[in-house]
Amino acid sequence: MSWPNQKETKLKDLKLKGSELSFSVEREIMDSKIAVEYKLTITGDKLKGKGAAEFGGKKQEFDFEGKREKKEK
Repeated sequence: MSWPNQKETKLKDLKLKGSELSFSVEREIMDSKIAVEYKLTITGDKLKGKGAAEFGGKKQEFDFEGKREKKEK
């Protein structure tokens, strides 16, 4: 997984059961490392679900959507 201004990070605890996909990833923001957990549903070429991370002792959730990139021939 990659973000702007940060090198790619490997996914951890990757699980796929039916159309349910879950994984975690560690993101670096300034000098802090933050574990982010994702729980997504796959529908065709799209992903949709929630991400969650702990900030200041509180778990924060956010919506997440993505789609498969089509490779040019």
